[in-house]
Amino acid sequence: MAYHEGIRHCHYLDLLGEFGIMRLLTEWLRKHQVRYARRALNIGIRPVFESLECRRVLTSGVVISEFLARNDRLLRDGDGNSSDWIELQNVGDEAVDLAGWHLSDDPDVLDAWTFPTGQPELTLLRPGAQLLVFASGAEAAPGSAYIDPQGYLHANFRIRGAGESLTLSGPEGVISQIGTAEDFFPPQFVDISYGWAGDGLRYFSTPTPEAENPKTGYLSVETAPVTFSNVSQTFTEAFELTLSTNDSTGTIRYTLDGSPPSEESPEYHTPILVDGSVQVRARVVTPDFVAGPITSHSFVHLDASVADFTWPLPLLVLENFGQGPIPNKRGHKPPASDGGGIQQVPRQSVQLQFFDRAGETSSLKNLPDLSTRAGVRVRGSSSANFAKQSLTVETWGEQNDDQEIQPFEMPSESDWILYAPSREFDRTLLHNTFAFELSRQIGRYAVRFQFVEVFINTDGGSLNRDDHGGVYVFMEKVKRDPQRVDIQPLSADGTQGGWLLQSNRMQPVPVGGTEHPPNFHTRGPNRELQGPYGSTLTGGPDQGGDDIPTGYNTFLNFESPRGEEINNTQLDAIVKWFDEFETALYSDDFRDAELGYRAYIDVGSFIDHMLLTNLTLSFDALQLSTYMFRRSDGDKMELGPVWDFDRAYGADARAAVPTRNLTYGRQFLWMPRLFEDPDYVQEYQDRWQELREGPFAVENLHAIIDRQ
Repeated sequence: MAYHEGIRHCHYLDLLGEFGIMRLLTEWLRKHQVRYARRALNIGIRPVFESLECRRVLTSGVVISEFLARNDRLLRDGDGNSSDWIELQNVGDEAVDLAGWHLSDDPDVLDAWTFPTGQPELTLLRPGAQLLVFASGAEAAPGSAYIDPQGYLHANFRIRGAGESLTLSGPEGVISQIGTAEDFFPPQFVDISYGWAGDGLRYFSTPTPEAENPKTGYLSVETAPVTFSNVSQTFTEAFELTLSTNDSTGTIRYTLDGSPPSEESPEYHTPILVDGSVQVRARVVTPDFVAGPITSHSFVHLDASVADFTWPLPLLVLENFGQGPIPNKRGHKPPASDGGGIQQVPRQSVQLQFFDRAGETSSLKNLPDLSTRAGVRVRGSSSANFAKQSLTVETWGEQNDDQEIQPFEMPSESDWILYAPSREFDRTLLHNTFAFELSRQIGRYAVRFQFVEVFINTDGGSLNRDDHGGVYVFMEKVKRDPQRVDIQPLSADGTQGGWLLQSNRMQPVPVGGTEHPPNFHTRGPNRELQGPYGSTLTGGPDQGGDDIPTGYNTFLNFESPRGEEINNTQLDAIVKWFDEFETALYSDDFRDAELGYRAYIDVGSFIDHMLLTNLTLSFDALQLSTYMFRRSDGDKMELGPVWDFDRAYGADARAAVPTRNLTYGRQFLWMPRLFEDPDYVQEYQDRWQELREGPFAVENLHAIIDRQ
């Protein structure tokens, strides 16, 4: 990191360059405690926020190099939260152990938070290295510090975005400080960091946690938004779009191709003629300032063939402004059909517009109830090749960052699925939604959903009848979330928190990656592992072994933590848990309440899951698309949530399709051993009889169908 020589000597930083008398006046104003120097001159220039006091670094060579006080989307801590963070860097020539040193946001209480002792892997800072500390406010036991599941330290305070001070102190006293009791550091902005550049303290439009700071930064941040005369909508007649801002010194820059505006983008001077589908994005750009926030609005032109379209279901319009087909996974399907060789692809930027019902019908002519940018791509395995494809949907903010939405009164989230009931297997359109509703009725979480009538325009031009995609299901994605699968994050050492797994084909190679995420098999009944982690050998019955999953070329994949994020210690801890579970399951004492399998699994969830998949005659049940999770350490593993009923209800014509046998699937996963326990079998039968008098009663099943 390049540092201004002035960092090592107390003097005022030259922030304004060579502005002649402006510079002299500004320095005078600073000395007289006028913090907003340019505004005080009243000459129409936006303020430069800068601290008045010198900053110092003593002989230790460790500095507070960068911090982010208003983190929204740029970096998640190990708990999945957007916490504030502080970056320290060793700019000296010798390693420094920060054990026992302090960080504080109060200059009068320098020991507000203390680095832990006896953990050099967390506190030793080698020459040139950076150390990130999250300022999350997390408390820990006296004499210790909170360490999140990814191994990051957490300070017990948060950074005030309005301005305060940050101090690093050690045996020598104050080592590095940004802001003082008399002169706080300047106001901070969302996802814009502040720290040392080559020419002093600056704002960084692109924060660089645990990496070198930019050589240059910005004096301040443009905050003025751009106001649009029209908001996102459909239209039939051309109109003029007016852009405006309350900043008289900045310039509005805009784009019409979906790209973020920059200093090189066209300047706005006169109204923009909107006579076709277009996404307009604009921001205020001011020299020496971080560019202002982007504002986007999308306008979809309706062809006469759909201008008066109304429907009993809510409407959803997906517009990609002529980018062509929605991207699908690349690669070939090898002979083993294990999912190997498949490369995930980046999401395509689109605009989604939701039109809910006003009375009995929805209309494309109404203003959308919700309009959002989003990233989409095709999802599914064999279904990815169907004519009508399902999509994963990630709703975005202006920086292609996760932006939660709350459609159809569902809990807020940014990850969704636009599911296409397949013409090949699900001509009723109800296979999945029926099972999801039934699962909720018996007390087991299943994803929430809403039927929608969809238009998808990928070839440019006006939205017309050819873009009509028909009925889809907009629904939640199975993921760790307090309103979905409520599990605690797994600690870095795998000893605390929970996890979410899925039995399925191996996950594709991530975007930009070269290897498939890790997966594993368990040892199974013979307690010997036929295939190593990540092997395409399942050890299933047709391959001479009994590793679990026993289905042909299926694996236990990591969903939370994600396979591309899990560390080896976490992976080993999960595998170890399964090894202990199976040791109990296949022991002579397997029926014992304390020594056997009941100490490890939630028996009720296993029974309910199997009853649901049997009632629906789900062909893939307990092999593919089968989730299992553990909420936290000390909790038992649950089977679920239920998922993927495409090939159910007798729709799959293959010989192995389930029959009316209500113990179909007992040959998969750990079911064979469970059904050797007479108590388990009795509970299974009792639960069936109980549900037949309630949610599984014929009258209720008919009622679910009628409501959907």
